[in-house]
Amino acid sequence: MNTKHSLQKALSLVAFLMLLVATTAQAKRVVERPYFLGSNNHKLEIERVTLDKKATIIDVKIYQASGDVGIDSHASIMANGVKYDYIGSKQLPKGVFVKVPECGYVAATLRFKPMPESTTEFDFRETADNSGWNIYGVRLDGKRPHADIPQHLLQQALDKNSKLPSTDLNLGKTVVAVRLLGYKPEYKTTLDIIADNWFSPYRMPYEHDSISVDGTCQVSANAILPTVATIRVNRTEIPFLAVPNDTTTVTIDLPTLTLAATHLFANDSDVKKYVWFEGKHAAVDTELQSVKTKIDVLGVTSFDDICGMTPLQYRDYVQQSYERLLAAINSNAAIGSATRTLAQSILSMNYASALFGFKNNISMAPMIAGKRGVPRADMSIDTVSYFKPLEKLSVLHSKNQRYYYYLSDFTSALRRKYISADPLLDDIAVGKRLSHSWPTHSAFLSTVDSEKGVSKTFILIHPPVFNQRSSCSHFLYPHLGHTPFSLRAMPQSGQRSMVVCEGNSSVAALTPLVNVSF
Repeated sequence: MNTKHSLQKALSLVAFLMLLVATTAQAKRVVERPYFLGSNNHKLEIERVTLDKKATIIDVKIYQASGDVGIDSHASIMANGVKYDYIGSKQLPKGVFVKVPECGYVAATLRFKPMPESTTEFDFRETADNSGWNIYGVRLDGKRPHADIPQHLLQQALDKNSKLPSTDLNLGKTVVAVRLLGYKPEYKTTLDIIADNWFSPYRMPYEHDSISVDGTCQVSANAILPTVATIRVNRTEIPFLAVPNDTTTVTIDLPTLTLAATHLFANDSDVKKYVWFEGKHAAVDTELQSVKTKIDVLGVTSFDDICGMTPLQYRDYVQQSYERLLAAINSNAAIGSATRTLAQSILSMNYASALFGFKNNISMAPMIAGKRGVPRADMSIDTVSYFKPLEKLSVLHSKNQRYYYYLSDFTSALRRKYISADPLLDDIAVGKRLSHSWPTHSAFLSTVDSEKGVSKTFILIHPPVFNQRSSCSHFLYPHLGHTPFSLRAMPQSGQRSMVVCEGNSSVAALTPLVNVSF
């Protein structure tokens, strides 16, 4: 009896050892939500990596609103200088493009030749020439990458009592010095700084040099008023105050910003802070980040929401959005009075602009949302009653309206009925027409240097005082909307004029409002 029992125990032990050996042989290393250092795209995200003895398996999601997606058959992963080729995917077979479903993404499992289980980092490269979707420095050690932030920024004390800059006209350079910490040229990081054009409804990028290998880039442009401009790194937008005759230094933790821009990590608390500002308006610039999603009444899903709406339904929708966002700004205890005033002003102007643009927004919504068969709404309204809510908007009777980056939206006769008289709007209306007639000149008040750097062009506002060494072309507008009737003629007293001055001397051309120095 004891012998039989001992034999059973021995057999059980052998079976257990065999199972353990088999399990160990099939062991897989799985890394969920791997961090990464950089990416040249906003579509492909890696959700899981499995290192198996037979293959390296990468679970991905490809985000795209519509259309077809696929993975190039030449895709590979690189680790420690070794290339591991793409084997294939059931969801995205080689050479096949798959239609994106309504959810807005395609989930797929990609198989590559096996990497060693000890691998700690790799690059995903879709094409050999790096023109495809690439993700760099995918971490398998669970450590979140971040740049070394200078100590003085970590200890920065912001002035909660800072003031907003004056809205008086003031032509001068606005300079932005950007530092991208953790930058590497191979990551193909894109940087744009965008300001909205007073004389045009289009957003205009600042001209700037390429990013230096150390991640620095200085950008400058002429400005006439303080306004909220935008730094765009890849697809992440960072608003800030662009002020004439002022310099803003912006330091960006690029690895953290890159993670924050993904669906996978966007809600993680440790990726919320990735930008620091230095300069006179650093407090406002910093606080602006917490309300940047609260200054536009039309959000990410709005064009889906307004499809098929009548004008009255649209007005109610926009008004409810405005009231909700305004309440969020007013209740935000993390911002000072200057930032609150700026955010309130921009949101209120945006609300007015959205109401005035009801026809265009309702008409364009089905196309933007990708919906077909949406019946066209009757756009007829009673103008007086429809726009009555605007009578309560105090910003329309305040100089704070000039902080709004699309002030050029308010030059039409209808919109001018609801906004206080401001001579700047007359000049903007003229300038918009001038920018269409003279596309070779700057579309807003700016400086154009010749190759030798001696000739500069200015578009100036209001009757100027000229020196003898400037060549000027005058466009005289006795009243708003009048066709220009004279070129190269001195304006008479009291006439409104806009002038394009080309000078090659060190003597300044002056206006009563602006001093312009060469």
